[in-house]
Amino acid sequence: MVYKYQISCRLTLLMVLVVVLLIGCSSGGGNSLPVVPDEDISTPEISGNAYISDTTSGNNHFLLGYNQINIDATDPDDVKAEMVPVRVGSMHLNILKLLEDGPCFTCFKIVGFEFPEPGVLNVDIQIEHPFDDLDFSIFDVRGIMMFRGSHVFPVAGKSISDPDLGDGALLNADGYTALYNGNTIDAPVGPLQKYYEGNFATPEIPNSDINGYKYYTTDDPANNRNAFFADSSDVQTFSIKIPTGPFVLGYAVDANWWMPISEPVDDPLTDFDLNANCPEPWKVVVTEMGPGLTDQGGETLLYIDVYDWQGKDTHHDPVVECPEIFDSQLTATWVSDGSDYARYEVTVSNAKSAGVGDYMCLIKVEADENDPNGKPWMDLTTYSIKYLTVNPFEKLPPVAVAEADPNPQLIDQPVSFSATGSYDPDGGNITLYEWDWYNDGTWDETGENVDHVYTSPGTYLVQLRVTDDESETDTLDEPLSMEITSLNPIAVAEAYPNPQLIDQPVSFSATDSYDPDGGTIQLFEWDWNNDGTYDDTGENFDHTWNSSGNYMVQLRVTDDEAQTDTLDEPLEVVILPVGGNLIWAKRAGGTSEETGQGITTLSDNSTVVTGRFIESATFGPGEPNQTVLTCAGWEDIFIARYIPDSTLAWAHRAGGTSA
Repeated sequence: MVYKYQISCRLTLLMVLVVVLLIGCSSGGGNSLPVVPDEDISTPEISGNAYISDTTSGNNHFLLGYNQINIDATDPDDVKAEMVPVRVGSMHLNILKLLEDGPCFTCFKIVGFEFPEPGVLNVDIQIEHPFDDLDFSIFDVRGIMMFRGSHVFPVAGKSISDPDLGDGALLNADGYTALYNGNTIDAPVGPLQKYYEGNFATPEIPNSDINGYKYYTTDDPANNRNAFFADSSDVQTFSIKIPTGPFVLGYAVDANWWMPISEPVDDPLTDFDLNANCPEPWKVVVTEMGPGLTDQGGETLLYIDVYDWQGKDTHHDPVVECPEIFDSQLTATWVSDGSDYARYEVTVSNAKSAGVGDYMCLIKVEADENDPNGKPWMDLTTYSIKYLTVNPFEKLPPVAVAEADPNPQLIDQPVSFSATGSYDPDGGNITLYEWDWYNDGTWDETGENVDHVYTSPGTYLVQLRVTDDESETDTLDEPLSMEITSLNPIAVAEAYPNPQLIDQPVSFSATDSYDPDGGTIQLFEWDWNNDGTYDDTGENFDHTWNSSGNYMVQLRVTDDEAQTDTLDEPLEVVILPVGGNLIWAKRAGGTSEETGQGITTLSDNSTVVTGRFIESATFGPGEPNQTVLTCAGWEDIFIARYIPDSTLAWAHRAGGTSA
């Protein structure tokens, strides 16, 4: 059954945003508030000289409104609901009359409700932003639902609603906060943050310290900062566990704002810096990893992911309190960073041997700037509620879990095997870890964490067997597949001298060849003509050619795993003729004196000559690269290179104005 009910509320969000959102706040220092006249509150303005100093706030949280919602759902066919304005934004300026008689009548309203199941009432509450000026966009807007609090966390000194104790409760909370709770009514200062009774308040004040909330945001795919843009609205469904008979709950709207860094605001997501978001973590996600609690003890691991706009360095480590399961509190330890969160972990043990059932645990993450002594009404702490289940003890076998790192691995290199993920679901302890390296039924080694080296490449199946303190055992459902690989050796060859004369030995060496996976090279084979026939073997070998020419030599090496490698490019060896046979002759020079000083060949069988010349000299006469060199002074140096067919490649001079 779905019942629609709508009621307008005389809430002055316009005045709130005039008075509250025009505040330049510094979370670590002073704040500024506008001087508000007694008349004309309908038009917001930002005036450079309209601020006075205020140091009582200390952060950028603002109470946009506080209501009491009276619900009578005893007759499902005739549900009655009334939203009564208690307070809309207040501060040290005496503007109570203006706040309660302001012009915004429909900023907050109930737009519908339904019974999704017996004992649960879904209430749809809408918030409308009264301005169209983006300078008044707000962030991390939270509708906080307050109830009677019967469940107490003694170490934290906080109470929360508990439906098992007859309280109403918010079942679908996005998170929990202590802001604006009814116990701050007597706070001596904190004009924007504490609970205010107001003219319409009833004697019954929801007394829970920690209350659940739902986020209000503008529906925009780019909205990644929980922004509530000006001139937008949002409806959130509050799923309430309703107590027996009529009940009263509190409803506060919290918003965050900071002066924009760019005015006028074109894009609220970029024109406000992160100071406009809440200073405490905005979300805490708790995940239970197991193995689990039993009525005879046991333990379970919790992952706590903390989302904080300002980063993990601006909040304390999470603290966990489960008074029915263990005494005192546990502090979680940071383990890693995600893309936009920090992960912590903590192990919870059933130290008090709590019986079978579900138990409420409180997780709190406090902002560094929180001041519980100086500003008790402004608790900059994010809370989360996690129910932990204690199961009846059963004699269960352990669960084997194995990991290998690295996988794949090279031969002759250690692989680290770990069984730390194994656990005993009945809360017992694992007393023996056994490893079968070849899955052949032989348990080769024991230990929770061990290293093993495989000496041959291949795929190996590894089995793990664990035994608990009740002599129960378990093995892996599927053996762990371990891939062992071998790298090919690397062939490296050198020849000396090169070039060499015919009928003279050339010394070849392969000593720089190596096996990158740590093995040894067993065989060196030489192919003197690169024709696929390996003629000789040996790491160092001499070879002689009886005719001149350029020879391409190949080397093949084989390691102790029968892996082979050859040179990426065959080694070129130049063999020169002997006996005074003329290969070619070229002339170069001019009309004055030239002297040759040296001649050599390069590895490509080209020839380089050098010497001195006077005045000018011509090299490669009649050739395409003919070059005429002219002295800069009396005498210069020349150097010229000829390719193997005797054609001039280039000629250059060097020298100054003297000899």
